[in-house]
Amino acid sequence: MLEKIFGTVEDESLVEKALTHPSFTKELNLDSLTSYERLEFFGDSVLKLFTSKLLYEIYPEYPEGKLSQIRSILVSDAILCEIAFQIGLDKLIKLGPAEEKQGGRKRESNLACSLEATLGAYYLSGQGDAVEKFIIKYVIKFNGAI
Repeated sequence: MLEKIFGTVEDESLVEKALTHPSFTKELNLDSLTSYERLEFFGDSVLKLFTSKLLYEIYPEYPEGKLSQIRSILVSDAILCEIAFQIGLDKLIKLGPAEEKQGGRKRESNLACSLEATLGAYYLSGQGDAVEKFIIKYVIKFNGAI
């Protein structure tokens, strides 16, 4: 499913990690570093970098404050959650049993974080161009920035 969007990667372990919620590692007594949290940290920066670059290019007449305002809306958890549902990320996330029972598959923050982690994983796997195209299609165009 994600391969259709981002292409294939040699090492699938990063993508696997991007889809692993911290509850899965905690409840199954796995190393916490095998969850998406570190990739989410990185992916958040990748998302903001590409979104900032694109907005900078699209709106050369806008001051920094306006660009920041637009970017904050485009990369909000609500928007990222919508995008995650569109691409079927909700079906791919590995959750711990308790998180699953509590509706974690539909929780906005879980989906937004996993999407950021996924972007980070594909970027680190050498798919930076695909990540940028994804951001153009799903973050910028979908939300009417262009």
